[in-house]
Amino acid sequence: MPRRCALVAEKIRFTTRRIAALTCPPGKDRVAIFDTEQPGLAVRVTPTGNKTWYVITRTGPGRSGKVRWYAIGAVAKVPLADARKRAREILGAVARGLDPVAEERKARVGRLAEALDAYARDLERRGIVNRRKWTVLLQRELLGRFGDVPLAGLDRRSLAGAIAQLESQGQRGKAADFRQRVSGFLNWCVDQGLLQASPLAGWRRPRRSRAERLERPGRALEDREIPILWRAFEASPDPVFAAYLRTLLLLGQRRTETALMRWRDVDLDACLWTIRAEVTKAGREHKVPLPREVVTILASQPRLAGSELVFPGRGAAPMTGWSKRMRPVHAASRELGLEPWTLHDLRRTVRTGLARLGVRDEIAERILNHSVRDVLAVTYDRSDRLEEMREALTMWAGHVLALVGTG
Repeated sequence: MPRRCALVAEKIRFTTRRIAALTCPPGKDRVAIFDTEQPGLAVRVTPTGNKTWYVITRTGPGRSGKVRWYAIGAVAKVPLADARKRAREILGAVARGLDPVAEERKARVGRLAEALDAYARDLERRGIVNRRKWTVLLQRELLGRFGDVPLAGLDRRSLAGAIAQLESQGQRGKAADFRQRVSGFLNWCVDQGLLQASPLAGWRRPRRSRAERLERPGRALEDREIPILWRAFEASPDPVFAAYLRTLLLLGQRRTETALMRWRDVDLDACLWTIRAEVTKAGREHKVPLPREVVTILASQPRLAGSELVFPGRGAAPMTGWSKRMRPVHAASRELGLEPWTLHDLRRTVRTGLARLGVRDEIAERILNHSVRDVLAVTYDRSDRLEEMREALTMWAGHVLALVGTG
């Protein structure tokens, strides 16, 4: 029972107008008033005017049973008709010997919204770096599309249709990411006993046609476009973001890993950046040699109090809102006559540029922290090829700066 709550013996027939007029008598912390139409339904009123629906009943035989209070919700959010319906459901459950609170909790756990919240907590517990990105995607594309349905109501046809719709809208990268994140979430639900089997288990995309195989996503910018791109970076109203974009173009690392660069990860004297394993997509530590041009960019960044990030976002937090940040840069690119490009295209540009400069594939792939496909190389070659990577990135940075006229 809520603390020091007086039960008013007089009952009234609830109407919306009468409930709005209810007040808490002077000297009382709370008061509960009953409905004459629906047995057990009451409104608890506080001195501040807060009103909450409750079902008040006894569990156990006769008047010796324990008085239990079951909250329904705030009067402002739950209409009278819904409150009466819920009261009948609660009283029915009690009459059958069930615990309405436990039954409601069980029902919530078996629904999508509650499962997504639990999944988000598990990702946080496990320290997954991209957990916010994953959960936002699932909330928007899964919960936003299907609503708070029972998990068992998610079927393969609907999920595959959602993926296909994203692909048909030209969002292939987002579709692939959504498929991967949904599959991971559903497998987690199976592990937690919330589902018997994942509806996407064994599902495969249709085999790509020859035309689709020939179509390559994204693009690498040509040398003639790089000076224009460099100028477009200056259109960002945030000088930190402009420096961040230049660093992406000079190093070719992933956008999230670069955005999470900390001062403690960077040794400016040794010209080395160590990306910790918990941040990298590959899940392994990655050392990136820093050309002098990048060292100059990093050394010029202000060190904000309360943030250990080299490229902090708003409020010294990690960068977010990529689309909004890129809007003025893309607008400047269009005005300067540059074809559309994405942040990931900067990484493609670096990889292609290294190849054009004669850098061996093995070194270029190590710079991008791609997995080595040669099993024997993985097994026996434990060298980091750091000096070769340094030579390659120094050559690329010099090439870029020469193109933009600042080398």
